[in-house]
Amino acid sequence: MLRRSLVLLTTLALAAACSSGSSTDPLLGGVPSIVAGTVTATVSSGSLVLQNQTEQVVRFVVHESVYHDQSLALWCMGGEGCGTKLVQGEVVTIALSSIPGYGPAAKEISVFWWRPGGAVERTRVPLR
Repeated sequence: MLRRSLVLLTTLALAAACSSGSSTDPLLGGVPSIVAGTVTATVSSGSLVLQNQTEQVVRFVVHESVYHDQSLALWCMGGEGCGTKLVQGEVVTIALSSIPGYGPAAKEISVFWWRPGGAVERTRVPLR
């Protein structure tokens, strides 16, 4: 009976830990935080508008897609010291003309964003 109770207690504890949907954010000193949402990217009036809809600080890099894919550069992405910081809920507007590789023939902008220490996400934003 004791063994069955221990197995049940362990199972319940693991289930609770796995279903919490939270993680520990090193930027907040180890305070648990929910990891949800995304970074939205839209084009409006000659500008790219980014909004951090996650509940964590993210970092981002923006390039014209063909320029990014064909360049021989080694891009700094995924690290805490790479890209530009975008805090929770923040909205930034970036002139298309200031995006590396952008020109009259550009058809798509690539937004790369990540939570420091996390995977890099790529969002493709069509221009036409």
